[in-house]
Amino acid sequence: PSPASSSTSPSSPPQNQPEILTDFNQILHNLSKTDERVKDVSFTEDTINVDLMDGRTIIVPLIWYPRLFNGTIEQRQQWQICGGGYGIHWEELDEDLSTEGMLRGAPAPRPLQKA
Repeated sequence: PSPASSSTSPSSPPQNQPEILTDFNQILHNLSKTDERVKDVSFTEDTINVDLMDGRTIIVPLIWYPRLFNGTIEQRQQWQICGGGYGIHWEELDEDLSTEGMLRGAPAPRPLQKA
């Protein structure tokens, strides 16, 4: 056949495009399964561990959160889910954390120093 009658033209999609789209759709599907809501909270001597609904666990240094670090074990255990499931609140310690901040690796803000 002559070049003009070729079965593929430069504007034709590549043969493997359906496979690429399938892979892309699978990635999008998996991303939509992330669920950063709190499932459970636990502590070690020096970390806070937050289990998420999607199966991931966030583990960060307890020292990042001075109110929790200085609280008793009993006070740390008195947490409540807040913020539509995306936050954790400790009434007695006046502390609130979000899964978003923990995933970003954001320690608690330092208090302003008086001059």
